[in-house]
Amino acid sequence: MQRSIKFILPGQPIPWSRATPMAKGRVWDSQKHQKLIISLAMQKLMGTQPLLQGPLEVIIYCYFPIPMKHMKNPQIPNSRYFKKPDDDNCAKILRDCANGILYSDDSLISDGHQYKRYDDGNGVRTEMTITEVK
Repeated sequence: MQRSIKFILPGQPIPWSRATPMAKGRVWDSQKHQKLIISLAMQKLMGTQPLLQGPLEVIIYCYFPIPMKHMKNPQIPNSRYFKKPDDDNCAKILRDCANGILYSDDSLISDGHQYKRYDDGNGVRTEMTITEVK
């Protein structure tokens, strides 16, 4: 049986950022709190369901706010967003947070697609759909 899970994270898409090296081999992860919030939301979504098994397909849509100067332009909603942050950085934080919660490891992902769009009227958010591929 092919399973699929859709995870929606409301608010501005969060790009992954590199941890900063510190003294004595330590690193400072400025996103520790954000990753914890995302992981807890994923745990709540999964409940007691078993982890997804590979191979997996992951599709991520990041919806960004429409700039004020384009609010009256009817072609902006659902159009491509081509500014920073990079699409792979927006996907990386979600894939990393899902390790051990939605699937055992992100190495199980065989197909991955990420898209950046302007808000389509449903709010600024990030959507992640994970499907077991057979």
